[in-house]
Amino acid sequence: MKDKRERKSYDELIAINPAIERVLSRKVYDHINEANERTFDLFTKQWVGNTKKNFKRNFKKGWLLFDSCRHFAYNKAVICIGAGPSIEKNKKLIKELCILNASFPFEQQPFFFISSNHQFKPCLEYGIIPHAVMWVDASDVVYDQLCKGIPDIAKNIMLIASTHCHPKIITEWINQGRSVRYLLSQDPVEQELYEKYSGEKAGHKGVFMGGNVINSAYMATLHCMSGRIFMTTGNDLSFDIDDDIDKRRKTYYADGDYSTNLGTTRDEAGHQFKWMGMEFIGTAFHKVTPQIVLKPKATVPTLYVYKQWIESQIALQDAASTATFHYYNCTEGGIVGVMCNSDDTTNLEDTNNWFLMDEVVPRRWHTRTLKDATSEFLEARSQLWQSRDQARGARVLSSVRSPGVLHSP
Repeated sequence: MKDKRERKSYDELIAINPAIERVLSRKVYDHINEANERTFDLFTKQWVGNTKKNFKRNFKKGWLLFDSCRHFAYNKAVICIGAGPSIEKNKKLIKELCILNASFPFEQQPFFFISSNHQFKPCLEYGIIPHAVMWVDASDVVYDQLCKGIPDIAKNIMLIASTHCHPKIITEWINQGRSVRYLLSQDPVEQELYEKYSGEKAGHKGVFMGGNVINSAYMATLHCMSGRIFMTTGNDLSFDIDDDIDKRRKTYYADGDYSTNLGTTRDEAGHQFKWMGMEFIGTAFHKVTPQIVLKPKATVPTLYVYKQWIESQIALQDAASTATFHYYNCTEGGIVGVMCNSDDTTNLEDTNNWFLMDEVVPRRWHTRTLKDATSEFLEARSQLWQSRDQARGARVLSSVRSPGVLHSP
């Protein structure tokens, strides 16, 4: 659920961070706001109805993600698993990282895994057991993805759901013995309903939602779970260019299952326009980061808005936040993080017209393979722990040598 609140003007955004102009054009910003208004006009009634039912039927005190999971991502890297075709490149590595995680108690685990609802069952089938699955859709077309044929190995997986998600699915998830944590948005109506049914003030508990699962997971990581390292994979937001609509639908998701899109009015692959994508190509040299090459892809306005939202949000946070945070784009394909120098996006042959988001906010945005990103994190984490141990040892040694500590027998 996107938040319907007072929007800053484009000029106000530029004043916060002039780099926004390289990320988001005035034309696209206006289009995003218009799309938001249309979305609210179409779905507000359904969102409000779902929210009321969830608060009446399925809500208990402490069930907000903000209240109950404040430190779940502290000192961890959150890995959000999308359903785009490029996820196939990282399934084996993600499974290995899950096995590594399992060798530590939760507090010491280096990673926190969040699966998108579409990728939930494919993860389980491959042996990947995430800590949580996130879902932000108001319809019930994903019922089979979340409630049908779920194996026992998923019994401890938490569902992170927007308060406007369909109560039928949330009720069934709870009835099957699994836990739910709600994501409260900053929408005034939703916050008012929360205060009415919970008897508590919403305060700063609301999250600025990003439209889709991965954008919302990023905001939830920072705002609700004290995370500062976010890695996303399988977030292609694009598909293969093809005049055949059936082939486009087939390459929309990694598993080729487009049925939930056809079950709603969102037949995104029914249309297409071209945007530059990227992918990694391995090198012949050992321990050398794979090279990034540009590759044209097809996308649609809805997916393009999700792309522009996260890119502009990172740029705004870079200027406004003093906190350290890092966004690792580990989707080894797709259009996220690929920017255009001019409004003319039709010339895909001119590679000088395209650049990566890393150039705009190099402190925050990192385009990496998942292997490189997780290796960097584990190495940095190990060095941090070693330095802490050394400092602790030095303090102990100093206290032992202190005349005030040792006593004569």
